[in-house]
Amino acid sequence: MQPSVPIIETKLVPPAIKDHYIYRLSVIKKMKRLTSYPVTIIHGGAGYGKSTVVSQFIKQCDFPVCWYTVTDQDDDIFPFLKYITFAVRKHIPSFGEELLSTMSEMDYWLEQDQLQLLSAIFINECQRVNHEFVIVIDDFQAVDHAFMINQWLDKILGLLPAHVHFLFSTRSKPKWDILIKLKVSHNLLEIREKELLLSEEESEVFLTDFHQADLSKEQIREIYTLTEGWIIALNMIGGQLSDSADIKTILKFQHSTMKELFDYLAQEVFTKQSPILQQFLIEAAIFHELDPEICDRILGITGSYQMLDTLYSKNIFIQKLEGNRFRFHALFKAFLKRRGVEEQLQHIARLQKKCAQFHEREGRYEESMLYYEQLKDEKSIASILLVIGERMIKNRQLEGVLEKLQAISDTTKNQFYTLWFLEGQVWRYRSYYDKAFTCYKQAIECGKESKDYSLLSKANEGLGNIYLDTIQPGKAERYLAEAIRCLEKGEACQGDKERLYRMLAENLVNSGQGAKALIWYQKSEMNVESWIEGNLDARMLLRTGKIAEAKKLLYNRIDMEKEHLPQAHRETELLLSLLEAFSGNGEKAKQLAQKGIQQGIEQQSAFIEACGWIRIGHAVGINSRYDEKMTLVCYETALQLMESIKVDRGKAEPYMGLCVLYGQKGEWERAKEYGERALYETEKVTDFWLSSIIKLCIGISAFYSKENEESDKWFTEALQSFKQCGDLFGETISCMWLSLLALQTGDQDRFKEHAHLFFQKVQLGQYEFILTEQTMFGPKDLQQYLPLLIEAKGHDIHPTYITKLLSSWGYSHLDSHPGYTLHVTTLGDFQVALGDRVLDDADWQREKGKELFQYLLSKKGQLIRKEEILHSLWPDSDEKSSNRDFKVAFNALNKAIEPNRKPRAQTYFVIRNESSYGLNKNAVIDYDVDYFEQWIGEGLKEQSLLPAKQLLEKGLAYYKGDFLEEKKTYAWVTMQRDRLLQMYLQGSEKLAQIMIRLSEFDKAITICKNLLAKEPTWEEAYRLLMYGYYQKNNRPQALIWYKECVRVLEKELEVEPMITTKQMYEMIRREEVTWE
Repeated sequence: MQPSVPIIETKLVPPAIKDHYIYRLSVIKKMKRLTSYPVTIIHGGAGYGKSTVVSQFIKQCDFPVCWYTVTDQDDDIFPFLKYITFAVRKHIPSFGEELLSTMSEMDYWLEQDQLQLLSAIFINECQRVNHEFVIVIDDFQAVDHAFMINQWLDKILGLLPAHVHFLFSTRSKPKWDILIKLKVSHNLLEIREKELLLSEEESEVFLTDFHQADLSKEQIREIYTLTEGWIIALNMIGGQLSDSADIKTILKFQHSTMKELFDYLAQEVFTKQSPILQQFLIEAAIFHELDPEICDRILGITGSYQMLDTLYSKNIFIQKLEGNRFRFHALFKAFLKRRGVEEQLQHIARLQKKCAQFHEREGRYEESMLYYEQLKDEKSIASILLVIGERMIKNRQLEGVLEKLQAISDTTKNQFYTLWFLEGQVWRYRSYYDKAFTCYKQAIECGKESKDYSLLSKANEGLGNIYLDTIQPGKAERYLAEAIRCLEKGEACQGDKERLYRMLAENLVNSGQGAKALIWYQKSEMNVESWIEGNLDARMLLRTGKIAEAKKLLYNRIDMEKEHLPQAHRETELLLSLLEAFSGNGEKAKQLAQKGIQQGIEQQSAFIEACGWIRIGHAVGINSRYDEKMTLVCYETALQLMESIKVDRGKAEPYMGLCVLYGQKGEWERAKEYGERALYETEKVTDFWLSSIIKLCIGISAFYSKENEESDKWFTEALQSFKQCGDLFGETISCMWLSLLALQTGDQDRFKEHAHLFFQKVQLGQYEFILTEQTMFGPKDLQQYLPLLIEAKGHDIHPTYITKLLSSWGYSHLDSHPGYTLHVTTLGDFQVALGDRVLDDADWQREKGKELFQYLLSKKGQLIRKEEILHSLWPDSDEKSSNRDFKVAFNALNKAIEPNRKPRAQTYFVIRNESSYGLNKNAVIDYDVDYFEQWIGEGLKEQSLLPAKQLLEKGLAYYKGDFLEEKKTYAWVTMQRDRLLQMYLQGSEKLAQIMIRLSEFDKAITICKNLLAKEPTWEEAYRLLMYGYYQKNNRPQALIWYKECVRVLEKELEVEPMITTKQMYEMIRREEVTWE
């Protein structure tokens, strides 16, 4: 779940400015045009007065201005959006209810459609406000690097209602894609750095009124020439003149950059202070923030607060923060630090050291290290890292630890040698296993010299963890054993022992000895947390075939999980994704794998990301809605990532997936090559469990390639391996395939042996989902199970259970079954496939046989009297001829779709009841029209935007052409064709409307054009096109489509457009368009 975001009210309040501060007339005059633009950007460097001028502008506004000052902590979409929402709510309390509610239900990891939804809801919330308002985002540069924030802004800024305006104040101009479009369409108001410079007249007012300096026109002109109107420089000069500085001295300064000018002016400001204040300024510049109490303690003085307050009142580049704390302006602080280094290097260094030691004593170690870093005191940093390094790593501050460690020399690391171990830990969590290995080895070398058995144990444990992460049990065992040996030589605590024993148990699981690990777990006296860590308990259940138990455990855990360090392949989402793929829940498996990928990216762990891609490959491979190309891309992406981090063991699982992918296509040699590559990697590291699965997959590939001897060999080996691993699920799947193979080859004895074991194990393990769901290791076509069940029933194998299964599925009466699904496509090109085999014209033998099948499809779910069939298909033939032709066509039809049916056996797909015929209601016929009608029907009923969008997109994907488009004249075809076309048009219209509401105008336009290609008089499509083009700032094209609408309606129907269409046209002409 997403983290909570406390709202700091002061971030929603504009900064206070002094009433007599210079009024920026030219800039404010331009800003008053803000309400004519959806987006205004003010950008300029530090010291240009951006926030001040916006604050001045706000005071004059007679409409709500919602202020939000961004800070570094807001660099994620959820805090950013919540702060914007609460900024608006300060003026419009009802704003954002739906947005906040939707965000509260979302996971931390946002998908693109969820980001699109947040954009649409925000736009709709803005639309519901019936008056003008402005949203100010100050200091946007603090989050300009945040990808999701920029994506969201890119989506909404081009779609804002006319009464809503965004104003961004930032040091650098954002790089949103939408900016070019906004600029070209005159929808962007930009105030650049040079416009923030004061004019000569403004400079005069600023110096004479605000600073009350007595200057001649010539002097003002010279000051203006010197500063170029840079307000921070003018302020510094004004401050000096208020202290009776000599203007001539200031004007003599020659500079090549504004930075040089600032340094010169800062020097002038500095020298005008009393010696006590000068010294205080130099010494105080060492602090990151100025806390008067700490200043007194470190500097050895009293009265720091009074001096800071005096400086603040004199406008000497100091800001007042909450809680009586202060902060120097960044440029002035940099000047003071340079001055201190140049003049009092040793004194400043002593103060920095004193400050570092003070924070260290107070336990503020990270603050302390900042001062030691300035002193380049790497030994002190090393010493602190020994204290807090492991804590920082546990708190996931990996980048911070690594940055500090890499700044320390190898010589110092050798002296503080535990640092090598810490660096190894960071590299391991980042999946840079080769670098981690090097660091752990160096720690071991140093530990041996010092006989530091505690470190030796930890470093060997680290090496063991590398091979646990990458599932290489053979290598892990050696290092874990050494870690235990070293631990026993030193002063071992119970926690260390428990952790290492847990790791040994995990290694047993990784090596395929899950049953042995489970026994150890059940007898162990270790606390429960030890087994939960890394989901070891669930992994033991997975590798011993307890699928349902493992899923239940992980789903209970996923909602309670806290933030944690990267866990490689052990991440809860990755394990659940694999379990769902095993169980046949492809869509759930895909969603979980996507979260795994996101975790890998967020945690900068290429290994986790690669595992996510592997699991998505498994998920889409069992989901018929995805193309096999997507599966291939997923596995290849995973292989590239594994190669990038040099983890060959990680390639085994994607190789295994590719083996099955090519095997199902009948490409045996290629499938076998990938299977053997996978097996080489797992056997090399003695992962017997995954080796067993790979053997099974090679057997599956051989089965589909009709390599019966090969498949028998691999299935038999897999069965024996699973038995050794104690994995009942693996045994069950192996027996299932051996049963199917025996049925295919006609080996009755082996069939009885393996079918008996298969159905026995299905019941013992509660694996009935194998028979009902498209699982990762099951057959491509679930209909293959029916001949298996019927044959088993004939051999009296588990008769009660099999009879119950057949009866629950409505097949109790069957004595045979073809063993495949009939796949039929009628929307577009007509095609029939028996399982994977597509019928060609030769298979049909007779065109009338194909036509008879098409006719029965059009009457699917009905029994049609023979006389009606004859009248529809042979309307011009006499009774005798039509009866004869019907018999020939009927035989040709059955021979085409059931070529292996035994003589005189009952037909399965087409049934006869007395003199009526029809398709078997119980037969599994994968019919595109059924899917099209189902998804479009549900999409038209659905009220919520995103669910309706998904349903309609899924349904429309089936409409690849009109129903049996090659059959032009038959009445039974045209009735069905017209009905389905009407559904297509209605579904397309609603989907286009949804796309408009989601601001996906390009997609809406494409849908409408496709709709009009089918039905040119569909008037709503023209209105949607007009609105879509208008929102894309293409008003001419919107008007062209209106004219096309007028032309087509006049030509085809001799009518004018409806009033709503004419109103849309008029509104576009007047540019007052909204979509209701």
